[in-house]
Amino acid sequence: MIQARITYIGEPMEVKVKGFRPAIKAALIRAVHAWHSGNDPDFSGQSAGFLPFHFTHQAHYRYPGVYQPRTIRYQKRKMHKYGHNKPLVFSGRTQRDVSTSISVSGTARSVHGRMPHANQALNFGGRPGMPKMRDELLAVNQQEAEALARGVDVIMTQYLSDQGAKRGQDYGGQDYS
Repeated sequence: MIQARITYIGEPMEVKVKGFRPAIKAALIRAVHAWHSGNDPDFSGQSAGFLPFHFTHQAHYRYPGVYQPRTIRYQKRKMHKYGHNKPLVFSGRTQRDVSTSISVSGTARSVHGRMPHANQALNFGGRPGMPKMRDELLAVNQQEAEALARGVDVIMTQYLSDQGAKRGQDYGGQDYS
């Protein structure tokens, strides 16, 4: 889960707080779609989304402390049966189902993405010793969070400029460089 706080500082603007809600909702929905499948130029040109990185061998290094080690028995069985050791992938069904589509809904306060074809394997992990695959799938590292925040900032800046607010003094955007 990603939590963000949006703060506007500076002079009072012409735009009322209620006027921000549609833009915030749209920006957050676009952020969820950018995380899932990419193809949104406002989110740092990420063309493939961040979700596919969870199914690569680099996931252990990209999301440190999130991916739990699998047993040697499990890894051998997976390698023998399917010929790979990719994380979060046994037969490939979960990766295919989760990567296919996402339905996003929400308000200006929160946005939820649901992967309708996700199988129940992601919800396993409540038992001791079992990896929490849902947490592994939804992990976001610092660089990804900053890229998503930059995209939300770009969308909100576009909205505010359309509403007549100025970027400089009236709107205190973040510097994410």
